[in-house]
Amino acid sequence: MDVPYRGVSPVLLTLSLLNATHSDGYRSAMADIMVYRQALGANIRKLRKGRKVSQERLAEIIGASRVHVGYVEQGKRTPSLDLLLDIAEALDVPMRDLFDFTWTADGADGAVEYDSRRS
Repeated sequence: MDVPYRGVSPVLLTLSLLNATHSDGYRSAMADIMVYRQALGANIRKLRKGRKVSQERLAEIIGASRVHVGYVEQGKRTPSLDLLLDIAEALDVPMRDLFDFTWTADGADGAVEYDSRRS
Protein backbone atom coordinates (compact mmCIF):
# COMPACT_ATOMS: atom_id res chain seq x y z
CA MET A 1 0.00 0.00 0.00
CA ASP A 2 1.47 3.37 -1.02
CA VAL A 3 1.00 6.36 1.26
CA PRO A 4 2.07 9.56 -0.54
CA TYR A 5 3.31 12.55 1.45
CA ARG A 6 3.73 14.93 -1.47
CA GLY A 7 3.78 18.59 -0.63
CA VAL A 8 3.21 18.06 3.08
CA SER A 9 4.16 21.11 5.08
CA PRO A 10 7.22 20.38 7.28
CA VAL A 11 5.35 21.95 10.18
CA LEU A 12 2.34 19.68 9.67
CA LEU A 13 4.62 16.68 9.27
CA THR A 14 6.37 17.52 12.53
CA LEU A 15 3.09 18.07 14.35
CA SER A 16 1.72 14.76 13.08
CA LEU A 17 4.81 12.98 14.36
CA LEU A 18 4.56 14.67 17.75
CA ASN A 19 0.87 13.82 18.02
CA ALA A 20 1.23 10.24 16.77
CA THR A 21 0.07 7.54 19.12
CA HIS A 22 2.14 4.38 19.20
CA SER A 23 1.93 1.23 21.24
CA ASP A 24 5.68 1.47 21.85
CA GLY A 25 5.42 5.13 22.88
CA TYR A 26 8.51 7.31 22.72
CA ARG A 27 10.81 4.73 21.14
CA SER A 28 8.43 4.15 18.22
CA ALA A 29 7.94 7.88 17.63
CA MET A 30 11.72 8.39 17.57
CA ALA A 31 12.09 5.56 15.04
CA ASP A 32 9.48 7.27 12.84
CA ILE A 33 11.36 10.56 13.06
CA MET A 34 14.59 8.82 12.05
CA VAL A 35 12.90 7.31 8.98
CA TYR A 36 11.49 10.70 7.94
CA ARG A 37 14.89 12.33 8.48
CA GLN A 38 16.61 9.68 6.32
CA ALA A 39 14.03 10.04 3.55
CA LEU A 40 14.34 13.83 3.63
CA GLY A 41 18.13 13.58 3.44
CA ALA A 42 17.99 11.09 0.57
CA ASN A 43 15.65 13.39 -1.32
CA ILE A 44 17.89 16.42 -0.76
CA ARG A 45 20.84 14.39 -2.08
CA LYS A 46 18.82 13.29 -5.14
CA LEU A 47 17.81 16.89 -5.90
CA ARG A 48 21.36 18.18 -5.36
CA LYS A 49 22.92 15.55 -7.60
CA GLY A 50 20.22 16.07 -10.23
CA ARG A 51 21.34 19.67 -10.43
CA LYS A 52 25.01 18.65 -10.50
CA VAL A 53 25.82 20.59 -7.32
CA SER A 54 28.53 19.22 -5.03
CA GLN A 55 28.10 19.04 -1.27
CA GLU A 56 30.91 21.57 -0.98
CA ARG A 57 29.16 24.04 -3.30
CA LEU A 58 25.79 23.61 -1.59
CA ALA A 59 27.43 24.13 1.80
CA GLU A 60 29.11 27.29 0.55
CA ILE A 61 25.83 28.69 -0.83
CA ILE A 62 23.81 28.00 2.33
CA GLY A 63 26.52 28.95 4.80
CA ALA A 64 26.99 25.52 6.35
CA SER A 65 29.88 23.09 6.47
CA ARG A 66 30.19 20.25 3.97
CA VAL A 67 30.15 17.83 6.90
CA HIS A 68 26.81 19.20 8.11
CA VAL A 69 25.31 18.90 4.62
CA GLY A 70 26.57 15.30 4.51
CA TYR A 71 25.00 14.54 7.90
CA VAL A 72 21.67 16.02 6.75
CA GLU A 73 21.76 13.92 3.56
CA GLN A 74 22.56 10.79 5.59
CA GLY A 75 19.68 11.48 7.98
CA LYS A 76 22.05 11.93 10.92
CA ARG A 77 21.04 15.56 11.55
CA THR A 78 17.65 17.25 11.51
CA PRO A 79 17.85 20.43 9.45
CA SER A 80 16.25 23.59 10.82
CA LEU A 81 13.43 25.25 8.95
CA ASP A 82 15.82 28.05 7.97
CA LEU A 83 18.32 25.55 6.59
CA LEU A 84 15.58 23.80 4.60
CA LEU A 85 14.53 27.13 3.12
CA ASP A 86 18.15 27.88 2.21
CA ILE A 87 18.59 24.44 0.61
CA ALA A 88 15.40 24.81 -1.43
CA GLU A 89 16.48 28.26 -2.61
CA ALA A 90 20.00 27.06 -3.45
CA LEU A 91 18.63 24.14 -5.47
CA ASP A 92 15.97 26.38 -7.04
CA VAL A 93 13.07 24.14 -5.99
CA PRO A 94 9.94 24.83 -3.97
CA MET A 95 10.43 23.68 -0.38
CA ARG A 96 7.65 21.12 -0.81
CA ASP A 97 9.88 19.29 -3.31
CA LEU A 98 12.27 18.45 -0.49
CA PHE A 99 9.41 16.44 1.06
CA ASP A 100 8.24 14.79 -2.16
CA PHE A 101 8.82 11.14 -1.36
CA THR A 102 6.70 7.99 -1.25
CA TRP A 103 6.26 5.65 1.66
CA THR A 104 5.19 2.03 1.62
CA ALA A 105 3.54 0.09 4.40
CA ASP A 106 4.83 -3.45 4.74
CA GLY A 107 1.91 -5.85 5.11
CA ALA A 108 3.72 -8.17 7.51
CA ASP A 109 4.31 -5.83 10.44
CA GLY A 110 2.79 -2.53 9.28
CA ALA A 111 6.20 -0.84 9.31
CA VAL A 112 6.46 2.26 7.19
CA GLU A 113 9.64 2.80 5.25
CA TYR A 114 11.01 5.05 2.56
CA ASP A 115 10.73 3.73 -0.98
CA SER A 116 14.12 4.70 -2.42
CA ARG A 117 13.28 3.20 -5.81
CA ARG A 118 11.11 6.21 -6.63
CA SER A 119 12.74 8.44 -9.21
